[in-house]
Amino acid sequence: MAAGNVCVVASRILEFLNSDDKVKEIESVYGADKKFLQGLKGSIQDLDSVILDAETKSQSDNGIKDWLMELEDVLYSADNLLHSFYTEARHPRKKLSSAKKKNMLLKINQVKEELIKIGEQRKLFDFKEEIRSEELVVVGKDIRLEKNESGSSSSSMESTLRNEDKAEIIRILLHVGEVEVMEVLPLVGRVGSGKTRLAEEVFNDEVIKCNFEPRIWISVSGIFDVEQILGRILSKITGKIVEDLPSNKKSQDVVLGKSLNGKKYLIVLDDVQNEEPEKWKSLTDSLKVGAIGSKMLVTTRSETVSNLIKGRIRPYLLKDLSDEKYLFLFGKIAFGGREIEARQIRVGMEIVRRCAGRPLAIKATAAIRRRTFHVWFDFDLSSTEFITLLDVKKIRTIVLSGQSRSRYGGLHVNRFFDKICSQFKYLRALDMHDSGIEVVSDSISKLKLLEYLDLSENEDITELPNSITLLLNLQTLRLSSCFKLKRLPEDFSNLINLQHLEIDGCNNLTNLPRGISKVQDLEALSQLVVSEGSLMPNVVEKKLQELSKLPIRNLRLVLRHEKHVIPYLQAVPQGIRSLSLETEGYNLESVSEEETHINKNLSSDLEELSINAFKSPTLFCPKSYFPGKLVKLSLRRCANFKSLPAVELSSLKVLVLDDITNLEYIADAYSSSSTTCISTLEELWLMELPKLEKWWKDEVGEVPSFNSLTKLVIEDCPKLTYMPRIPNLKEGLVLDRICWKLFEQTMMHNTTAPSSSTYLPPLSNLKILRIVGIKDCKVDRISWDTMKNLIFLKFDCLPTLETLPNGLREVTSLQELHVWRCGIKKIPEWIDELQNLQKLVIHVCPLLEELPEEISKLPVLRTLEIEECNTLLRRCEERIGADWSKVSKIPERKFENLLNELHSWELEELPCLELSYRGNTTMDQPT
Repeated sequence: MAAGNVCVVASRILEFLNSDDKVKEIESVYGADKKFLQGLKGSIQDLDSVILDAETKSQSDNGIKDWLMELEDVLYSADNLLHSFYTEARHPRKKLSSAKKKNMLLKINQVKEELIKIGEQRKLFDFKEEIRSEELVVVGKDIRLEKNESGSSSSSMESTLRNEDKAEIIRILLHVGEVEVMEVLPLVGRVGSGKTRLAEEVFNDEVIKCNFEPRIWISVSGIFDVEQILGRILSKITGKIVEDLPSNKKSQDVVLGKSLNGKKYLIVLDDVQNEEPEKWKSLTDSLKVGAIGSKMLVTTRSETVSNLIKGRIRPYLLKDLSDEKYLFLFGKIAFGGREIEARQIRVGMEIVRRCAGRPLAIKATAAIRRRTFHVWFDFDLSSTEFITLLDVKKIRTIVLSGQSRSRYGGLHVNRFFDKICSQFKYLRALDMHDSGIEVVSDSISKLKLLEYLDLSENEDITELPNSITLLLNLQTLRLSSCFKLKRLPEDFSNLINLQHLEIDGCNNLTNLPRGISKVQDLEALSQLVVSEGSLMPNVVEKKLQELSKLPIRNLRLVLRHEKHVIPYLQAVPQGIRSLSLETEGYNLESVSEEETHINKNLSSDLEELSINAFKSPTLFCPKSYFPGKLVKLSLRRCANFKSLPAVELSSLKVLVLDDITNLEYIADAYSSSSTTCISTLEELWLMELPKLEKWWKDEVGEVPSFNSLTKLVIEDCPKLTYMPRIPNLKEGLVLDRICWKLFEQTMMHNTTAPSSSTYLPPLSNLKILRIVGIKDCKVDRISWDTMKNLIFLKFDCLPTLETLPNGLREVTSLQELHVWRCGIKKIPEWIDELQNLQKLVIHVCPLLEELPEEISKLPVLRTLEIEECNTLLRRCEERIGADWSKVSKIPERKFENLLNELHSWELEELPCLELSYRGNTTMDQPT
């Protein structure tokens, strides 16, 4: 029973009929009287007023249930007809015959008559009329589904699921300390976990209201301005506007002291992101007034913030709800109080999984689900024979994942693609990425209402039919990694609503489609391929100049010759924010230095520049022509570069150097530009640089620091022994096949003496650390006790690592530990001291023969993965293994032994298998 969709489809039709532009378009094209659609609108409004009551009563009355299903079917027909008519009316070239116009009007009249009949039948039931108000409301950073009193809200449902958390937080807030006037409770949870909603529930609880007065709620977010926050607190206490209150902190402190004297107050600071201890101390010093027992509740997504502000009270970590509770939340919002069918449960669980345990995402998705219609995940091609005509009218989205490639094969996928286009003509979204489809049929034009089409990663598609340009409602077309695609349709300008065209990786696509400049709504064109083989340079320049008529921000040029790069670059229009420039290989004839000198400024809007496989190291000289706002620079496979171009990089935040075989140093000489770059960089990627030895070619005296750097990846740089100082690494550190000396230097570097009041040990803010393939790695010499914020650690390819380093027991913040391809023989008994460990992964460690008993004492361990550890896997066999009792209570267990299964396969049957010594070491590698 899908009665819950009746509200949704009725709302969608009324929204359409309330659009004057759409109604006028249909009336003018089809010659309909002005009252023609008003009659349809009136019938639906009358029925809409009783839908809520009908849905409630249908739970116990089969007659009402049948009436609702009949109404739903007619409304779906009306919705499909209206949108189809509107699409036909907007066709730029197609003229409708009188017979077709008449036929369409007859269909609408038929729907109106059926609605009148259903309206007469409603008199058989005693329905109450009520105004239905339902909308998705965004409040700050929270999303709530607000309804009238006849339904429950998502917020109240979510709070019910958090009752235990709410009770514990209230208990902590009510506890009165012995010394502190005001104490702070940090509430920590990831983005979308429901922190704000839970804090609201606590703030509005009757027990809290009775024990705290005043209660003050401040949404912080963004900049943490102490005087501004104090001003807002005073405004809440005094009832005055901020402008009428003191603006300097000294005067604010005086007023606070008088206003809060003897009062037991509660202040909630929501979404605090400040990581500066001085600002936090300044704020709390001002609030150490009032009665003993006063509290401050601080919600934050950052454990760094929580550790900074915590005092006597330990931070309250908001854990994920169980999948069952998330499914309950999703079902209540998406399906109301109705019984959920088995297939809907499967869809719900899939959505819950994709939302990665974030109530905020689940609530938003479920709310959207109430406003859309049927979604078919993991589409089973063979089941199309059993779909009824009524179901076909309702299905709006089909997601055909890569499973079809192995299950059906290319020819069958092609056949079923035709079937989808023929049967599901009311689809709004079709996702067939990596499905194995080889030919896009002309029948694609039957999906006239399609708004989203994903054909990416289908490498055998060579062309698209011109009929695809009849999809007038298409807004997004994804073709990325269709490697053999050679051309786009000629009548591309027909796609009047196209906003996003993705063609990354389509390197055989050698020309822009005709009329692309007429697609006025196009916002993103991900790639342009330039080919000297098919076009003369002046034609290419003209094509580039055409782009100035479009609001395109991202552009990719793939050249087959370097010597024409300069005129092409100078033809790139203003407004381009991201430019990717590459040649197709190393075997290019040499070009002179003059041929690769830019003699005109590049686009001043350029923020990201990627250069791939260029031979000339003088590409961007002189530096005056280089874009000054550049924030990201990537150089890959530029074989002749021995150092970076001598250009101004004062705004650079991300630098990627990859597979540059002759790079020996980053900068020729110590200069203001190179030191400025160091001070502004936030991410640095150094990969596959076999000759790189140091940052500067010449020795320097006082070495500056990477003060802003938060992420550092160094892979396969065996000669690199020295780097500038890195005091503030936070987001991640990957060290893969480097020398131990560089690792030690990274660990030891700091910018201030230990006696300084602002001294922070090296890597004290680091969250992610990967140590890979360092042959002489001495893990016991690492200062583990300083890594107070580490949450992810991976040891990989360390043959001398026989046990976990003893100092690791100090890293109690650790949530995820990976040990891959190491000589580890023993997991130490102190493993249970890692109280926050949630995931343990052990891959290809054949010398590890057992797990300690303490593994079962880890309080929040949720996932254990063991692969390619023969003895250990035998000991963990379900019910019979010696270690089964130690792991049986861990919720998620993954035990696999791939290599034992490979003996029955021929190697040619495993084309995708890559036995890599390096493994996966990167973090969100930039493109």
